[in-house]
Amino acid sequence: MGGAGAAAAVVIIRRRRASKERASKPAQFSRARYQPVTEAEKARFAVQRREKERLRKVKEVLARYGKNGSKFLERAELLELLTDIDSSTPVGTTPSDEEVDFVMKVADVSGDGKINTRELDVAIVCFTTFIEQREVFEAKLKMYDVSQTGTLNRDEVKAYLTDLSGGEVTETELDMVIKGADVMGDGVINKMELQRATSLWYGFIEERQKSACCVLL
Repeated sequence: MGGAGAAAAVVIIRRRRASKERASKPAQFSRARYQPVTEAEKARFAVQRREKERLRKVKEVLARYGKNGSKFLERAELLELLTDIDSSTPVGTTPSDEEVDFVMKVADVSGDGKINTRELDVAIVCFTTFIEQREVFEAKLKMYDVSQTGTLNRDEVKAYLTDLSGGEVTETELDMVIKGADVMGDGVINKMELQRATSLWYGFIEERQKSACCVLL
């Protein structure tokens, strides 16, 4: 075999050895290219993506409405945000003090009078849920507000729940609804709290019906 042939043979042998060495090594996966292979992993990655997206949106809101790069919204800044996202009134219409107070009370879990990054989602959901049915509950409150105070007292709430269920409402049931709905803690139910009271009452009725079915079975 000539010099050129010998050199070529050496190259071939080296390539074969390198190929065998690569085959014997465990596969290496790039972290960046790794794809979830189980349903649990897919779910975990989906949660992580949603959380990143949530934080991105929160940062955008704080950058727009917060002052001097702060990580929270003061009441005046929250008012500006709620004004902008309120699609149930003419553009630029500010929410009432009662509505802002309610949102602050629900969302301000830390109790510092500000809305931080974690509380911001709660504030937005709380307000958007209300404005979707604002006219409905304003009308309901007006209908049952016999005392014309702008809120419902205990007797008026009982009359409202009685009409919803079409049956008797016990004092215990009434206490349960008022306790759960009276966010402001003033003993009466305003229009935002009436929406909450309605959800609580329907949930209670559903559970009561399920219990009755179980007893019959």
